[in-house]
Amino acid sequence: MTSGEFGSSREKCPYCGAVYRYASSSFDEEGRVSCQNCGKVFGAASTGPSIGGQGLEIDVEPTTPFRTPSLFSEEAVRVKCPHCGAKYLYKDEHRTEEGKYRCQNCGREIETDGERVVIYETRGDSGPAMNGAIAVLLLIIFLFVPIPIMIPAILCILCGLGVSRATGFDDTDHVVVGKSDQGPSLD
Repeated sequence: MTSGEFGSSREKCPYCGAVYRYASSSFDEEGRVSCQNCGKVFGAASTGPSIGGQGLEIDVEPTTPFRTPSLFSEEAVRVKCPHCGAKYLYKDEHRTEEGKYRCQNCGREIETDGERVVIYETRGDSGPAMNGAIAVLLLIIFLFVPIPIMIPAILCILCGLGVSRATGFDDTDHVVVGKSDQGPSLD
């Protein structure tokens, strides 16, 4: 892509198409960098391919789960702690009184503002096939299980579904897109 001033360059991720400006310190010894959007590692285009296979390196996942993007979920700030290197997504309500963020790993205050991102929720393989399996399971329970056992069994199934869809902040359930480069204008 284009080399920038001050030892940085704009690189396009071959996996998700995100374009970010990376400082020269972001590249490892082999000229690779981690995408700020999808987290995959790729070789920088500005280093160029060289004879002997030292050009772009692509980490390919053997199987990619089917994911359907949904509507806009929320905005956050992607922050990397300069002290321990941990990366987190913070919402605005996580700021301290001084307007800074506190690292969840080492506990130190983070001076940087971070990058504004938009978080989209996605649906993994739990689409129509999963719903059909649940419907069959519920039908079997209604037909063959006595009522005193049926009610707790159904509650357990429904609670399990709710917990599995509401746990944590898993990358397989969310797509984080840099607001300044790829995200839609939501202002």
